[in-house]
Amino acid sequence: VDDVKLEANTVATDYQPAVEDSVFSIQTVHRTPPSLSDVVVTAGPNNVQVSIDSSRRFLIDGEPFIPFAVGWESLPTANEFNHFARAGFNTVCFLAKASQTVETIRAALDNAKANGLKIILWFDNALTSTTIQNWVIGLRDHPAIISWYVYDEPSSITPEVQAKYDAAKNNDNYGRPVYVNYWRTPLSLGDIASIDNYAV
Repeated sequence: VDDVKLEANTVATDYQPAVEDSVFSIQTVHRTPPSLSDVVVTAGPNNVQVSIDSSRRFLIDGEPFIPFAVGWESLPTANEFNHFARAGFNTVCFLAKASQTVETIRAALDNAKANGLKIILWFDNALTSTTIQNWVIGLRDHPAIISWYVYDEPSSITPEVQAKYDAAKNNDNYGRPVYVNYWRTPLSLGDIASIDNYAV
């Protein structure tokens, strides 16, 4: 499929193919999107075993899993979790800040689980490694969590970044992967790593 044109509303405008595409047939496909109210949401399991195998596949309970996640820079409400699930997401990556507690985060995790959602728990950079350690110990038994996101955009592996990685890695006796999102350059720390390399 090449040069797909997606439009809002109910009436399609004329489609003009590029010269290079003139050899292809053109079809207009109309699809009525489902209403979010029609989507059935089921609760998640009570136990979740997370691992990365030798082929670097992300596994949940031994089965390959691709997180289709929404990033949320605050603590989602029960209604927001329900909306995420109905919109087709299977994972939420939300930001845990110093103003929250193990209890408030656990309540959010319960809401995620009730909607069948997995959680990548994103620790605010302002948190200390001691706070991260305490939160990991206090939350590690929750089945919604699939990864600890311990630092956002370090440009090098500082003692602080290493300490936060260690705080999560050494205190989760369920073996969840620890995730670091780097600034521009991929570095070696983290079971899962991503890179922010902004074009502008």
